[in-house]
Amino acid sequence: MPGNDKHSVRIFPPTDLNCRVTLPSVIHPIGEFLVYMRLTGITTKQKDTQTRWRLRKMNWHIEEVEKMISPACPKHAHKVGGEGKGLSHEESRTIGGDEMKQGWKSDFDAGEIEAEFKASINTALKPVCDMVSPAGLTVTHALVIEFVVAEEWAPNKKPNQATPTGAARVLRTQFHLVVTE
Repeated sequence: MPGNDKHSVRIFPPTDLNCRVTLPSVIHPIGEFLVYMRLTGITTKQKDTQTRWRLRKMNWHIEEVEKMISPACPKHAHKVGGEGKGLSHEESRTIGGDEMKQGWKSDFDAGEIEAEFKASINTALKPVCDMVSPAGLTVTHALVIEFVVAEEWAPNKKPNQATPTGAARVLRTQFHLVVTE
């Protein structure tokens, strides 16, 4: 049943970056849903200078994972670990996604980046709803978000004169989605 929005926090060591994401509790295969994201800890200030992480690109995609356990017949059960065991089959596919190179707000004084975007599932790919079957079939979904951040150095007196340090990172996180009709 639909409920309150889910709030999740992810930490990206060895940096001081934290990501807070707000998602709906239930996603439908048709239509769009709103994702709110806040990246904090992007600015580290010293006495005369500051280093900060600038968001260059953000990708998101929705993965659908189907797992099936095929039970072995009594004749071959000893090959897979005994009676009641089976072989696991897994297939993963992307059923929606996008790349963003702008559209977020960076506040280096507060040390945070805020973004809000609409995500959706491509219905032409015929997505399957979440399910768990006693026969061994399970279908799950996850929203995967990747951030490409680049480090910059700037003097505190002139923060607009930033110089790239050459360091960059790809931060990847995923959130479980409940997809249902």
